[in-house]
Amino acid sequence: MDETRNSNRRSSESEGEFELDVDKVFTRPKDPILLPVVPKTKKEKAQENEKQPDPAAFALEKDQRGAGRLDSKKRAGAEHFTRSFTRATALPDSKEFEKELSGITIDPARLVGTGAPTQPELPPAPRTDSVPISALPARRILSAPSFLRFGLAAVLLVSVAFFLVQRMRQSPATAESSDAASQGQEALQAREALAAYLREPSWEGKLAHILEPERLRGKLREHYEVMHFTEPEWDASLPGRREAVGGDIWYLFAEKGAPATAGAVFRLKATNSGFKINWEALAGSGEMPWTYFCEIRPTQPKRISVEILPGKTYAGIYADETKFQAYELRWRGRGPFLTGYVERTSRAAQRLQKVTTGAMPITLTLQLACDSTADASQVRILDVATDPIR
Repeated sequence: MDETRNSNRRSSESEGEFELDVDKVFTRPKDPILLPVVPKTKKEKAQENEKQPDPAAFALEKDQRGAGRLDSKKRAGAEHFTRSFTRATALPDSKEFEKELSGITIDPARLVGTGAPTQPELPPAPRTDSVPISALPARRILSAPSFLRFGLAAVLLVSVAFFLVQRMRQSPATAESSDAASQGQEALQAREALAAYLREPSWEGKLAHILEPERLRGKLREHYEVMHFTEPEWDASLPGRREAVGGDIWYLFAEKGAPATAGAVFRLKATNSGFKINWEALAGSGEMPWTYFCEIRPTQPKRISVEILPGKTYAGIYADETKFQAYELRWRGRGPFLTGYVERTSRAAQRLQKVTTGAMPITLTLQLACDSTADASQVRILDVATDPIR
């Protein structure tokens, strides 16, 4: 009976009773079509079971395919997983997220053959406390309209130009005021150093206030103890004169009651330890003071510091003007006044002719000697010991 039923069913199928329209089935109509399900017979089930492969034989056949084909399947599986993961995680509406996702790197060796696939490492999420670039002031300025940017640039240029002009105008005045303040401080220090030197009662105490104290120690002792040298009086009411000579700073102060042509008596030089007095310019660099030389009138040559000017007096043993050149000798613009004579053909006459060209006296250290047959106001000039004392 079963065979008769099956034969009738097959004959009815061949006659087209269950013929389906494929287009209607797969075009998703509004009312879905329900197909009748015909149960299989035992014989058909047995025939299907016979067609299934043996599991053991299938495993053996799989092992015999080789490692190469298996590896290719693993790679194919990894690539399939990568494509699937990319499609599943892509956000078409978010371009920023697509840029971040494009930087993900997936290693297939870590995804295949180790059980569950390893999740790829995602880039760190952006910080929520960071400031967007569009919120920065510079970004906002750059995104402003062109006319606004040009206006801001013009204002900035005008401000900078105005600042530079004002700075250039103020710089000379500021520099002058600074120099004036510095020079005022220097003058005050020089005056204090001179006052401290004059207050010292002994020559040993004066050594701390002069230049080259060790070299001049013996001369100070001889001048003060033997020749009874005394300093001239300082005119504190007159300001000092500042001079820069060869990179050195000097302050010059005048003697009280000295004539205008006498020049400065006290000369102080700026050093690292303060202002120091040029004692040789004060007392003379010679062997003895001018007053002491005029008092004892030595006939042996002595080195004496004097002020010298061209003279016009010729008398006594020095009356021959063609043989001698006369000079007026003094010290600090005051007496004693003597007339010195030098032979015109000597080396000393040539040196004196070069340095005594003006009407102002210059200070020199000369080698002098007195002649017992000459007048008391006359002295012989033998040589020029040093260059002019500045």
